[in-house]
Parts: sequence; structure tokens; C-alpha cells
Amino acid sequence: LLLFVTLDLTLTDKWAKEDDLSNCSEIVKDIPVCEDNIEHILQYQPDLVIVTEGRGTALGNMLDSVGVKVCVLRQPKKITDIPDFIRLVGSIVQKDYEADLMAKDVEKFFEKQKTHPHVSGVVILHPNGGIGQKNTMGDEICQICNIENLAATLNFAQGSYLGKEQIIGLNPERIIVMDWSFGGQHKNAKIRKEEILADPAYQTLPAIKNKKVVIVPMKYLYCTSQYVTVNLENLLKIMQTTI
Repeated sequence: LLLFVTLDLTLTDKWAKEDDLSNCSEIVKDIPVCEDNIEHILQYQPDLVIVTEGRGTALGNMLDSVGVKVCVLRQPKKITDIPDFIRLVGSIVQKDYEADLMAKDVEKFFEKQKTHPHVSGVVILHPNGGIGQKNTMGDEICQICNIENLAATLNFAQGSYLGKEQIIGLNPERIIVMDWSFGGQHKNAKIRKEEILADPAYQTLPAIKNKKVVIVPMKYLYCTSQYVTVNLENLLKIMQTTI
């Protein structure tokens, strides 16, 4: 998240325009992009710059040192923290009422006692390998959707990936190919899916034998905003096709 607020204009970063990652790509399609370059930002004389902890922290510190009002946000680590995060952002931009309505919608969604058919034996594949460490946002989303995330049974560090041998060892019944090219740095998800289906090393896996390999946009598995309800519904629809 990199948002620049001025009196008559809002600017965003380039990732907000990538449909597989962003939930608001259509909304911001005509909004100018302003990258995290301090000189570029200062040209717009922003009233407020909102960045997220991590890559945005250093930028926030630089902007603060030249007198620009900055808010560095820590994104939710757990799915149940999303409503409070929505309220926090609403308070920052003086939209408390609207944010509270959004947050309540998300809370109601989480409170629903839905019985989703169990989806067993799932492995999530990032372009660099298997993901889904225990207690990550992706794992929590799987839990809420009654999806068995096999990677959560293994102990591997945040930011690392499961290799081919580990994926084969999990013997998945279903494979999710996560779709986001990282600005063109990774292959198209459709190409990656075909490569996975054709990979000789994977041919013994039930997911390959039964052709239960689906493409899921990254935003469905890593969303920390009010769009989480729509994303989970869409994820469930995709996964039900594999049952």
C-alpha cells in the first residue's frame, strides 16, 4: 500500500493497477502512479502519505524528515484483525463512519456459521515453490474456507519455499497455482499450470492424475482489506470445482 492524498488528487503505486494482486485495479486505473521516490512525491505536495511497514518504512522516515505528514501502517497478521485495520485506515483519512460500516460487514461475514464442503489435500504453488506456512494469512484463509493446507504441516521459515521433493512428499490431491507475475518477472500462471501438469516428477500425484490444478489470483490468498469477503467467496467457488 502506497497512497498519496492531496486536496484534489489521490495517487497510488503501480501494484494497485495489477488485477491479480489488487482488488481496486479498476477503480484506480485512471489515477496517476507515483513511485516511492521522495523527489517525485514532493512534486505533488501531498497532505498525507500512507505506506505499509517494511519497504515503506524507510520512505516514510525520509518524508517525515522533510516535513511531510506520513502514516506507516502495520498490516494485519491474522484474518480476524482486518476489521480493526479497516477502522484504523478510516480514522486516518477521516472516514470513520464509512470505515465502520465496511468493518461491520467483514465481521458479519466472519461470524456466519457457514458449512463449506471440506477441500482436502491442497498445496499452494508460488512461482518460486510451495507456500502456506502455518499461521500466515494464506493459511488462515484456508482454515476459514475449510481448505486443508498441507504446507502448514511442515516447519519452514517465512519467506522460504517448499522444493519439488517436499511437494511430492505431501502428495497433494489438489494444487493451487498462485497467479501474479510480479510485474512480469514470473511466467504467466496458465503457462506454469501446463508445465506443472506435464512435469515428469509430478505424474504420480493425485492432483496431476485427476487434473485438479486450478489458478487462483494472489489477492484471494493475501488480502487485508474489506475486499476479503468477496475474495473468499471467489476462492470457495474455484475450490468447489475440484471436489
